[in-house]
Amino acid sequence: MLSWNSTLFDLHIHNYNLKVPVYYVAISIGLLLLLTVILLLFFFKRKVKSIPSFGIVGLNDSGKTALFYLLKEGQKVDTVTSMSENEGVIQLPDNITSNAKQKTPCSIIVTDYPGSLRLRSNFFNSPKFKQFNGILFVIDVSTVQNQAHDIAEFLLMILSNTRIGAQNRKKDEIIPVIIVCNKIDLYQKKSGKKSSSIADDIESILTKELEDIRRRKQKGANTTILKLSDDTSNKKTEAEIDDELVFGENEQEFSFRNLDGKVSFVECSVENELIDDLKSILRSLV
Repeated sequence: MLSWNSTLFDLHIHNYNLKVPVYYVAISIGLLLLLTVILLLFFFKRKVKSIPSFGIVGLNDSGKTALFYLLKEGQKVDTVTSMSENEGVIQLPDNITSNAKQKTPCSIIVTDYPGSLRLRSNFFNSPKFKQFNGILFVIDVSTVQNQAHDIAEFLLMILSNTRIGAQNRKKDEIIPVIIVCNKIDLYQKKSGKKSSSIADDIESILTKELEDIRRRKQKGANTTILKLSDDTSNKKTEAEIDDELVFGENEQEFSFRNLDGKVSFVECSVENELIDDLKSILRSLV
């Protein structure tokens, strides 16, 4: 039997009569409620974190936002240059892969970031960055020859940032990068090549451009070292250390195949709604 007055809480258990101050009871109830709220928040946070997430980046006019809405809405949508992030939950169907372990439909969170150079830092500084299951780097292959340097510089930043703090990790713990070769329909019209060879062409172009960047940086580093005194010649800038995460410390030519972590090329045409190969890669990463 329970009874209480303004100062004491009487608890009668069989033949025992316990008098407990009311504020003890109030504190106990408050702590119990607080613990319940903390547990609910913990399980809710774990549930949110369990949804795989991906970031979409690329230069302006590469088709990033159009790809985002095609993934999200399932159909092509007219878009304009983004000045802010777009985020949405996307359903990946179960009929895009033959892997029996991945037959269940799943949801992913995709965030599309503006391609403007001025807003690019928002992507790298985002707290979501290190949590991504993969990064989609979208390229307009129809203009890749004219923009190869800018594309390679941006890609180098992505490859460096996905490896910062990951030197002691396994290869499969480095954030995968998917190089999305968009507008293959326009590339085919210009070059007359079949779709199956476009990704190889883009990989060759970017490999050459990144190798040129590596050589320029190496030449610049060697020139700088010659100008430095002996006691400072071994010091490296933060940028040089970041570059070494991609290029290595030796003079080996750059190759995507020599990189730790997964970097893949996939062809698509948002205009023609041809993105099944991309969906298959996304499914393989969740």
